[in-house]
Amino acid sequence: MTISHLTVDGDSPTVSGVVVGGADINARDGIETDFNAGVFNNLVVSSVEVKNIYLRGIEYTDGSGFSATSNTVTNVQGDASESIGIYVDSGKGTISGNTVSATTAAVGTNHSLGTTMSGNVVSTSLAGVNSSNNGDGVGASADSITGNTVTCTVGGDGVYVFVPYLNQTVSGNTTTGCGTGLANYGSCNFSSFNFCPGAVVPTVTFTSNNATGATGASLLVTTDTLGFGDAQAKVSADHNVLTGSGDGVDVVETGTSTASVTVRRNDVSGHTTVGKFGINNTGGTTVPANCNWWGSASGPNPPGTGSNKSAGVSVGISLKTSNLNGNCTFPPTINAVVGPGDGSGDVSFTPGNPDGSPFTSFSATCQSSNGGTTGFASAPSSPIHVSGLTNGKSYICTVTATSANGTSDPSNASQPFVPNGNAGPHAPGAPTHVVASKLRSGAAKVTFNGPSSNGGAKVTKYSAVCTSSNGGVRRVGSRQHPPGRPIAVVGLTAGKKYTCIVRATNSAGVGPKSAPSNSVIV
Repeated sequence: MTISHLTVDGDSPTVSGVVVGGADINARDGIETDFNAGVFNNLVVSSVEVKNIYLRGIEYTDGSGFSATSNTVTNVQGDASESIGIYVDSGKGTISGNTVSATTAAVGTNHSLGTTMSGNVVSTSLAGVNSSNNGDGVGASADSITGNTVTCTVGGDGVYVFVPYLNQTVSGNTTTGCGTGLANYGSCNFSSFNFCPGAVVPTVTFTSNNATGATGASLLVTTDTLGFGDAQAKVSADHNVLTGSGDGVDVVETGTSTASVTVRRNDVSGHTTVGKFGINNTGGTTVPANCNWWGSASGPNPPGTGSNKSAGVSVGISLKTSNLNGNCTFPPTINAVVGPGDGSGDVSFTPGNPDGSPFTSFSATCQSSNGGTTGFASAPSSPIHVSGLTNGKSYICTVTATSANGTSDPSNASQPFVPNGNAGPHAPGAPTHVVASKLRSGAAKVTFNGPSSNGGAKVTKYSAVCTSSNGGVRRVGSRQHPPGRPIAVVGLTAGKKYTCIVRATNSAGVGPKSAPSNSVIV
């Protein structure tokens, strides 16, 4: 069934005496399905105007295939807590491209089996777009809230998720002037009982939203379910702009349930009022908050001078500009420059926190204070052998780390050292171009190229270590110099996936690991 190009006006000539929004309201609901009469699948409501309604502008119950697009709904606010502009209850469908104004709640679902709410424009409403209890029915899929624009009434809620049963994504929405811009209230895991499917607590991801001008929290995460009990909340927030006169992110634990929140690559700047925070955590669960923009290259600011963080918020590294995709990589810490040799040195370091993105390479730069040639080198791990230095000159070195997050700032500087042409040998460099292949069941063949530097002494042995990513036993194989022939690593677990590294040994010691090989199932 399709309903289109129709006007439903609840302000009829008959006088009811119920005046809402300047209109005399005669209609309880505008367009709705009667669940007592059966299930109405594939209902389409398009290009319809619904106005001056007491309780429900457009309501769809129980079925699937519902579509409400390009409709205009206004003045549905007779009940201060129950009136809704466009509403799906225990059904499934799409609410897209509608204009909704002057409602108690503009667009929402309850017990939805999977509804997309996208591209709606909401104004002068107490609640903008929300999903409640999504996923508690058989065969349900996740609601999606994306690309909506909400301008709130004073104290209103922009976009929120209430007690989700499935993972949900809230993305690309814009809220302006709300009491709370974005919010998540608990989950299906109540302190009294876990109602979640398979007992798996869902995560709600807020990404690429713009919540500005909020007087309360731009993003609220709470275990409070507004009278239904205390429930665990799990939220990931990234690439959101969260600015306003209140807190950027407010994390609240109201009972024994926990709020597990990760805040990463968000703009939490502009929260300058003393007592307000870029990220505020009043609960007992630490909030990891690396790689956010606080309005300053130095990170969280002192109180009263810029966006700050409360106790219980862990910040190890912050963005240096408002570019939310900017560099955010922890630098290494140099331990020493070991075995300075003939025009060279081995830079030993400890990597920083990878923060969820494994390091792909490390680079050392050694600069002279008295005229020596600058040296550069890279390696997959510590130490880094830097050659091309000038004997007899004084050097200090720094190291940077590279990951998917970018390249870090330089590490601390090493202690000065002087390369010496008369110095003894040192450990060789890392082998390169390591390739693993199946030799036979439970065995791998590892081929490789020798290191670029033998450390001033002949390489006497190459060792390959193969490690499983899915439960296989770890094994080591070795062979003598030269590197032209492969290493056989036997005793591996048949059918398991492995990667291998190779190290070279000379009279001075064992060199650094190579980069890992490809994965191979043996």
